[in-house]
Amino acid sequence: MLEISIDPTREQIKALATLPHLGTIVMINLLKFKETMEGESLSGKELYQEYAKQAAPFIQKSNGKVLWKGQFLGQVISPKEDVEWDEMLLVEYPTKEHFLEMIKSPEYPSQIRTKSIEDSRLWVTYTEYMVNNSL
Repeated sequence: MLEISIDPTREQIKALATLPHLGTIVMINLLKFKETMEGESLSGKELYQEYAKQAAPFIQKSNGKVLWKGQFLGQVISPKEDVEWDEMLLVEYPTKEHFLEMIKSPEYPSQIRTKSIEDSRLWVTYTEYMVNNSL
């Protein structure tokens, strides 16, 4: 059984902070929303949309930009027990420091994201090369 992950741990944030400076990064978000939430009139997906609205100014202030957002259709290569994600999101930041500064802001609406998510993955990547929009 796979471990559920919703928020980064202190160790994961520290590991990200100590990565070598690679310049522009792209954060790959895999999201599984809660179906229903106790005490909420919104679904997890609807609450995540509220989070996205509130997080947008923080992303912009960090010079970040959403590159792509898509819905899950199916798995081609993955373990049988893997999560069927609801949504995927690619967000680019000039550096990992821009991302870290953003999420450390006391006003950043991480608590809304936490309430909306059943499971997630967040992977940091950087582009090795890109020629004519192909790798």
